[in-house]
Amino acid sequence: MTLEPIPELDALPQYDAWISVVKSYSRCQRLLNQRLGEIGLTVAKHDVLLALRRNEGLSQQALARYLLVAKSNVTGLVKRLGADGLIRREPDPDDARGQRVYLTREGKRRLARAIAIQAEVIVLMTDGISAADSRRLEKVMRAIDGNLRQALA
Repeated sequence: MTLEPIPELDALPQYDAWISVVKSYSRCQRLLNQRLGEIGLTVAKHDVLLALRRNEGLSQQALARYLLVAKSNVTGLVKRLGADGLIRREPDPDDARGQRVYLTREGKRRLARAIAIQAEVIVLMTDGISAADSRRLEKVMRAIDGNLRQALA
């Protein structure tokens, strides 16, 4: 298959790097979803459980801000995770209309398995990359993230 040139993109010196980042992210998400699926999780559910591990008792609104998603997305995830017995909701003592979200014992157990899977994927995807290159990549990605944050502000 011959690809038709797109001069406006092909002329950008950053284009190939951008394509590499996008493809790598997509493949990483697919691999994580595949491996997490073996224990009944998705990347989205795993992200919620990780957020609660770091910040037990978040409100759903705070959880949405932390995950950079719409509150409606978190509401559905929280309902599904609750139905799976992985989280519990309790009334928010500071807001009569709100609820706080906590990991259950089963949620902590499943999350421990998921963290091990995530660690395996991280090791797999960085195989052959030196610690110095990894630090440089982190620095570059933080700069990119800063540019995107500024553009969204």
